[in-house]
Amino acid sequence: MIDTRKLKVFLTVADCESYTAAARKLSTVQSTISHAIHDLEEDLGCSLFQKIGKRMVLTDEAVSLLDYGKKIESLMEEAREAVNPTCHWGKRRFTIGASLSASLTFIPEVLRELNECFPKCTTSVVTGNAPEIMTGVRSGHLDIAISLEPEHEPQLDFKPVFCDEMCWVLSPLMPWTEKPDMNDVAFKSQRFITFCQDSYTCRLVESFFKKYRFTPQSLTYMGSMEAIKAFVKLGQGVSLMPAWVAKEEIDSGCLRALPTGSDDLKRRWGITHRKGQLLGDMEETFWRLCQASIHNKSIEGYPIKTFPIKIYEQPVAEI
Repeated sequence: MIDTRKLKVFLTVADCESYTAAARKLSTVQSTISHAIHDLEEDLGCSLFQKIGKRMVLTDEAVSLLDYGKKIESLMEEAREAVNPTCHWGKRRFTIGASLSASLTFIPEVLRELNECFPKCTTSVVTGNAPEIMTGVRSGHLDIAISLEPEHEPQLDFKPVFCDEMCWVLSPLMPWTEKPDMNDVAFKSQRFITFCQDSYTCRLVESFFKKYRFTPQSLTYMGSMEAIKAFVKLGQGVSLMPAWVAKEEIDSGCLRALPTGSDDLKRRWGITHRKGQLLGDMEETFWRLCQASIHNKSIEGYPIKTFPIKIYEQPVAEI
C-alpha cells in the first residue's frame, strides 16, 4: 500500500522539479524529501526521478504514477469535504476551466464576487479550447468548467446554466442593416469567418449553411473569437457568433449584430464536472454568479435564457 504522505512528497517534487523547492513548499528539510522518495521507490520497485542538470525529471514509470497520484489526491480532498464540509469552509483551491471568450467577458466579474464570498479560497482560471478543458476536467486538474455542453463524454456530467443564440456579426461599414438575404449575391461574396474547424460551434454553423443551401464563396477558420472580431471590425469578413461575445464592440458601434431568422444556432452553456463528483456551496455560488453576470451581457433582441439551479439532488418524499 502506498503511503499517502510519501505520495504527497512525490507530487510536490514532480511539480517543483527540485528536492530543495519541494522541501521549502512543504515546510520541511531536503533530507526528509530524499528519504520519502527513496522509500517510495523501494515500495514500488522502480526509480521515479532522474537528475538532468538542476532538474529532477520524471521517469517513464513515474509519469503513470503522477496521473494516479493526482486522482488519489483529488479523491482524498473530496472525501475530506464530504465527511466534514464545514470544517474547512472556504479553505480550498478552486480551479475553473473556461474558454477565452468567457474569461474575457463574464468570468472576471464572477471571480470578483466569488472571492468576496469565499475569501480564504484560492481560485484560478485555466483557459483553453474545448478538448483541452474536457481533458482537464476528466483528469481532475480542473474542478469544474464553464463550457458548451460536451458531446460524447460519458465520464462527465453537465448542468445547464444558460442558452445563447448566434447571430450575424459584421462591420458597420457594410451595407446590411437588417437580416441579410442569404441568396443575395453580394452577401454570398463576403468572406465568412468561423470558429475552429471541427469545433461544436463550427459544426453548428456548417449545419446551418447546409440546411439553407448556403455556400460561401470564401470560408476562413480561426481559433479565437477575439481574432474573428478583429478581422470583422476591419470589414474583412462576416461571422456568426453570440451577441454577448461582442457586446462591448456592438454597444460602441464597432460591430453590428443582425438576426439570422433561424432557431438552429442555439447553444447550451453550463457547468461540466466529473461524473459522480460531489458539488457544494462554492459550485452553486459560481453557478448563480455566472447566470447573473451573463444576464448583464445580453443585448436587446438577443436574449439569453437561464436555467433553474439544481446542484443538489432532491430527496424522495416519504409516503
